[in-house]
Amino acid sequence: MKIGYNGATAIKRSNLELDLELCEKYGFDFMELRVSILEDFFRNGGTVEKITGLFAKSKVKPHAMNACEFFNMKSGQEFEKIKEDFDKLCSLTSNLGSSLVLAAPTPGVNAPPEIIMDNTVDCLRHLSDIAATYGLNVALEFIGLPGFSVNKFDQAYSIVEKVDRENVGCVIDLYHFHINGSSVDDIRKADGKKIFMVHINDAEDRPAGTFDSDSYRLMPGDGVIATGEIFKALKSIGYKGIMSVELFNPKIWEWDPEMAIMTASLKSKQIINKYWDASM
Repeated sequence: MKIGYNGATAIKRSNLELDLELCEKYGFDFMELRVSILEDFFRNGGTVEKITGLFAKSKVKPHAMNACEFFNMKSGQEFEKIKEDFDKLCSLTSNLGSSLVLAAPTPGVNAPPEIIMDNTVDCLRHLSDIAATYGLNVALEFIGLPGFSVNKFDQAYSIVEKVDRENVGCVIDLYHFHINGSSVDDIRKADGKKIFMVHINDAEDRPAGTFDSDSYRLMPGDGVIATGEIFKALKSIGYKGIMSVELFNPKIWEWDPEMAIMTASLKSKQIINKYWDASM
């Protein structure tokens, strides 16, 4: 099983080049690129050519772009702008050597489930068409926080099934899976090939319904998420994708980046290797 690193984990005190250096030092296989980190890099004079040169010298490779945000439940004019921006994002993703673009649903939506389903399916088909011109995949990431239009795994997976495109699948983020009560049984019913990536992390022990942000995330194995049961279910359906560490904990943001990335690597490998061969 290959492991990836999402730059949100040490975003306050790190940067793209330092992330890459430390990911190689501590044995990550892939980096999940973040739009905000890339924007900072370009603002400071960086170029696409410089990024590709850095990765060409590294064992670590880019894997995914995070993310096309809040793409569904928009007006026609708003969605046209999203498609235009998504095309640019796909071009950048392709030029940087990644193969996957994540898509996050819109918060603050008050609509019947069937309307959300139909709209999200339609939007993802449009994004699928754009991504296909660049040879890319699109992964829908449900967000378990209050008010998000797609907030549980079974809902996201049903949308992906209805989209019915080879290049469209799901992301499972363990934190979002846990905080909104998604069911491991629903993973067992899924096709492992339609889960394109897993975000690994853990969560503080808090009552259901009190998770109002991402700030309660912990390092893998440090919290109460039933990670073992989720991993067993993923393994049972043949999941062979990447496990990418993603945290948004303000306390961890204050750590020295090397400590954060070293710890993320160590704790990820400890828990992943209980269920998968790390060489896969």
